[in-house]
Amino acid sequence: AAAAAAARPGPSVDARTWMFRGVHPVHYEVASCPPADGGGAGEEADDVVPLVLLAGFGVASFHYRRLMRELLVRDGDSLAGGRLRIYALDYLGQGRSWPPGCDDGFSPAEDGLGYSADTWVEQVEDFVAEVVLDGRGGRAHLLGNSVGGYLSAMLASRRPDLVESLTLVNATPVWGLNLPGWDGRLPAPFLPRVIGRAGFDLIRNPDVIDKYLDSAYVHRAAHDGSHPDSFHPPGHPDHDGVEAGRTLASRIRECTEGDGGHAAFASILFSPPASDRATGGPADFYATLRGLEADVLLLFGEEDEWCSPPVARRMHATLAGRGDGGGDGGEGGPATRYVSLGGCGHCPVHEAPGA
Repeated sequence: AAAAAAARPGPSVDARTWMFRGVHPVHYEVASCPPADGGGAGEEADDVVPLVLLAGFGVASFHYRRLMRELLVRDGDSLAGGRLRIYALDYLGQGRSWPPGCDDGFSPAEDGLGYSADTWVEQVEDFVAEVVLDGRGGRAHLLGNSVGGYLSAMLASRRPDLVESLTLVNATPVWGLNLPGWDGRLPAPFLPRVIGRAGFDLIRNPDVIDKYLDSAYVHRAAHDGSHPDSFHPPGHPDHDGVEAGRTLASRIRECTEGDGGHAAFASILFSPPASDRATGGPADFYATLRGLEADVLLLFGEEDEWCSPPVARRMHATLAGRGDGGGDGGEGGPATRYVSLGGCGHCPVHEAPGA
């Protein structure tokens, strides 16, 4: 058994591009371990168990590289009896996913585009259907941190046929600020454009990013470049020591340096929360949780200053009351489990991926 484990190829990750709505190039990464026997590694393998990772605001797929490797090394062959394949994508207007030819909201590709919760939910919905499942049927597991948890819940509510289970990691129960006066569809009117530009320049200031991360993390060493921030560990042929040693703040800052960031931030500030397709009004997060059909695991860093333990307990109580099974999966009802992670802040997926 030890010899077989030693001979097994290690995990790999590939960067790819998918076109959202046939127009917008979306960056995503897919990671997996080849089977020990070297066969069945094709994209159509029947034993693949897909897991989709959804990031928080301001970060992107790079925020999940530590967790990707941790899951593959530890659990790559044990999830539901299949072989784990992990996907992480950048939302449109975040990371490396931007409309072509961005011009501060005035390009043809940006015209009429809103960086809203509904846009991002629809992006994830199409990504799961077209890329992850690729028309083969079945369902995917979703894991979302921060706003990624919010989006995961909304997608699972709208499309239960696509979602096998949810893991909500310090999920935020709200979307943005929903400021009045504009619906977020570009180009922005004068005043929202001024507000968005000023706000964006403030939050992307390197000192502000660093202070934000210090409040989101318990351990500064988890984001200041002290620990390798790379899919491939030191000593691996593909390990890039310079890239792996970068701070998280520098990665976040890099994502803001294009020509579409100011418009995207303004749109996010003013755009409404996700809509309830049944009523047409805004979807209530806790009502959405009550209606979920999938099993849900709640993971919360207990030292999160924003999504605090009382928020987590409210989510757990809401989920535990679903169906007739009392939240334990009995009598046909969906299962709910709540795990509190000590020594972690808002981003356990990056601060403590081994937890």
